[in-house]
Amino acid sequence: MASRDFIYLALIALAGAIFYLRGYHAGFTRGKKIFDRFFNDNDALAALPPPEPPPVPTTDLVVLRGTRAFFKTPNIRAFFGNN
Repeated sequence: MASRDFIYLALIALAGAIFYLRGYHAGFTRGKKIFDRFFNDNDALAALPPPEPPPVPTTDLVVLRGTRAFFKTPNIRAFFGNN
């Protein structure tokens, strides 16, 4: 083999090592981000949202709708004959 072949083999091995280490580093930093979310002990975390208000009783909902009845009384106008 000529010296040129060794140079090409070294370049291929170097490129493979670089791609492998980039993938390893990307996986490491992604895993670190995920685990830091759960195991973070510093006080820079956001505060919890305020508690939800208690549910509104159903008697107040009738007042909010107004004085009009929700269902109108039925007014049947058809004549069906003797059934």
